Amino acid sequence: MEEKIKNIEKKIEDLEIIKHNIINEIEKLKKSSESEIKFFKILAHTFKSEEGQKNLNYNVIQNLKNFDEVFSQSKAPIYEHIYKEGMKYISFLQNIYQNIGLTGSKEQHSLAPNQVVVSSNPYQTNLFKNNFKTIKNHSNWIRHLSQLKDGRLISSSDDYTLNIYKKDSFELQLSIKEHSSCVNCFIQLQNDKIVTCSDDQTMNIIKLTDENKYKLEQKLQGHSGYVGNVIEIKENELISVSYDKTMKKWEIKNDNKYECTKTITFQNSNSWCNILKLNENEFVTSSSDDKRLKFWNSNNYSNISTINNIEVDFYFRTLCMIDKDILCVGGNNSKGFYLIKISTHQIIKNILGPQKIYSIYKCLNGLFLCSIQNENGNYSLVKYKYDNQNLNKIIEKEKAHEKEIYTCVELNDGTVASGGEDNLIKLWRN
Repeated sequence: MEEKIKNIEKKIEDLEIIKHNIINEIEKLKKSSESEIKFFKILAHTFKSEEGQKNLNYNVIQNLKNFDEVFSQSKAPIYEHIYKEGMKYISFLQNIYQNIGLTGSKEQHSLAPNQVVVSSNPYQTNLFKNNFKTIKNHSNWIRHLSQLKDGRLISSSDDYTLNIYKKDSFELQLSIKEHSSCVNCFIQLQNDKIVTCSDDQTMNIIKLTDENKYKLEQKLQGHSGYVGNVIEIKENELISVSYDKTMKKWEIKNDNKYECTKTITFQNSNSWCNILKLNENEFVTSSSDDKRLKFWNSNNYSNISTINNIEVDFYFRTLCMIDKDILCVGGNNSKGFYLIKISTHQIIKNILGPQKIYSIYKCLNGLFLCSIQNENGNYSLVKYKYDNQNLNKIIEKEKAHEKEIYTCVELNDGTVASGGEDNLIKLWRN
């Protein structure tokens, strides 16, 4: 009996520790973001719905395990207690939730469509928890970040260089300097070669011969202004846009070299800054002076339609496909995001939000990573979920950088890379 009493007393002590830790965590969260509060509300409803069953739902346990940031002060043993004892603690936990006002009816158990708070993907809940590495190899602004097909991170900068980093350590592996001015952007082609665009009015075709070497195969000349961007419209066919008021088509011809086969001159704009392939038959361009979006036929390069009624102070920095028929547009002081239906070329919604939108990247899990200047003026990284013509904020890292964040990308392993005007590339991981 004495041994049994000791065991009971030990369990009571364990319960008190759990109670103390959970109450402390929830009290912290009540002062934290709205999304985290929603998480605990949903969790409380889930516990109530499990009443009467013998075991706590396994998915709920997995979500608890994934929510490491919330329970960072509580340590792993709490997970083990909840997991092993299951139903013994459900009523106990319910009482705690009821005492702090986190209760709900059975009708509230299910998530509303826009309440995306709990996920089995740890990168969704723990994103931006840890800036585990900062890369300082560039001496000027970071213009563009991407991931090569082999998984390596690659960056371009106003310091005229294109840098490639080792896959796991992110140490600088190869630095390419073949331009005489800023490297605005780059893409990797279907044949694995890289095309770079520069303020020196040229584009370079670069072949990576091995992990530490490269070959400059061709320098494309023909533009008389900054080359803003380029897309591969189909294999062996490129389209570039430039601040010289032109768009050029480049095709593989003699000696397996690219030649300019078509030039389109714009009469109503002084500069062009972005281009995006929408589908096999259509692409879109944006301009920085007349603030227009133009839709183009990929076969004959005719201008299908133009949108000129989007409010933006400077230009559209971002063009991103967020659904098979939805284009998302954002820019400087653009009053948030604009959603455009591609099949009709019509604006269907303006989602009010950030002051400035610098970059939108579509992640592997269907979410969208954005670099913005938020309503408070802070330079932040944000993840959104697109749902029924809405972009719902999942999580935000305020003050991710001290200056403007021009570019961001999520790598295949969930690592997030961001870079911009502070000359830094920051790597984020849970």
